[in-house]
Amino acid sequence: MSLKKLLIEIYQIGKSKMRILRKLILNILLYPMYIISLFIPKSKNIWVFGSWFGNSFSDNSRYLYEHVVNNEKKIIPIWLTKNQSVIQELRSKNLKCYHINSIRGFYYTARSKVIIVSQGLIDINKMGISNQTKVLLWHGTPMKKIAYDDQINAHSYNKILFASIEKIWNFFFPFDRENWALITASSEEVKNKFITAFKSNINVVKVTGYPRYDIILSKKKLLKFEKSNKKLVLYAPTFRDNYFKFDFFKGLNFKKLELILEQSNATFIVNVHPKLKLDENIFKKYNNIIINNFTDVNRLLAEVDILLTDYSSIYFDFLLKNRPIIFTPFDYDNYVNNNRKFYYKYSDFTPGKKCNNWDETLNEIQNVFDGNDLYMSKRQEMKKIFHKYEDLNNCNRIINRIKKYEKK
Repeated sequence: MSLKKLLIEIYQIGKSKMRILRKLILNILLYPMYIISLFIPKSKNIWVFGSWFGNSFSDNSRYLYEHVVNNEKKIIPIWLTKNQSVIQELRSKNLKCYHINSIRGFYYTARSKVIIVSQGLIDINKMGISNQTKVLLWHGTPMKKIAYDDQINAHSYNKILFASIEKIWNFFFPFDRENWALITASSEEVKNKFITAFKSNINVVKVTGYPRYDIILSKKKLLKFEKSNKKLVLYAPTFRDNYFKFDFFKGLNFKKLELILEQSNATFIVNVHPKLKLDENIFKKYNNIIINNFTDVNRLLAEVDILLTDYSSIYFDFLLKNRPIIFTPFDYDNYVNNNRKFYYKYSDFTPGKKCNNWDETLNEIQNVFDGNDLYMSKRQEMKKIFHKYEDLNNCNRIINRIKKYEKK
């Protein structure tokens, strides 16, 4: 082990111990709220939703929530968030949305019978959790190892350290217990990964498809921005840990890219992780290169013509469209050694050209625009492995599963 990796590991372990200590103190201080929640009667018609640590209205939770709003009149859906702009947006549509840490946020969590999240219980007000049906939609088909399967990522040090005291912790703080009633998966292959990653019972993980697939496969025109009538190229790289800085656009000839886009009547959309701050001034001088700050990425996938990504699981979703994918693993060796290990051999499970730099990537974009799609059969092969369903009934299957569980 290199000195750099050793120092990072020591830092991660120390940071994880501090997280657990802070969590312990907070749980003790807020424990009376949990006691109160035990005496609040549950309503089978109240379902509470949350996503991405409470920071956004997005992902699978969002699309199941919207489906319930539009199709399940007997259910009262409540969205919880820390984001004030989300609260204003949903309330402007006469939808019930409250701050996670507000009195109503706590009350509706405690009053609900069903809790639906995409990351974990941290998506909602966990102090109101006492005897609910917990549903984990997760946020994608994993290419990178996750949760208990991941031995590198910083977040996993929490899991590893926590595992040693988990039974005692859950006895004293039952609101932290991740005893899921349902975890959704897109295929049997994915189901098997989730069983080990979440240490889950085989009967808990069900192959239903994800709510966002109903959007990705939609035939409706979802995008209404200035350049949405052009061919769309989406660049969606995965997030790197802060310890390893990476310049996503190093070596990119923006003028050459702009020329290719102009000649092909196309727009290049950059979609990066919310934690990654880009200098938007870099793109302002170009007419056909823009940053996605106007829509949820799943709505983009529904209409994108070419996807560029490196190690992001977004490409599993895009397989449903059977459109060209170009892979950009410019820092492959560094990433697999210092960020995440993969469930699969990268070269075997990435159905598209693997480019080593931006010059190769631009050449491949041009090749695809010229009609040279050499990976269609490989995409079909991967789609059969990672997707059982290709219909618009993903939300319905999940809701039916929840209702079936509630009848037990």
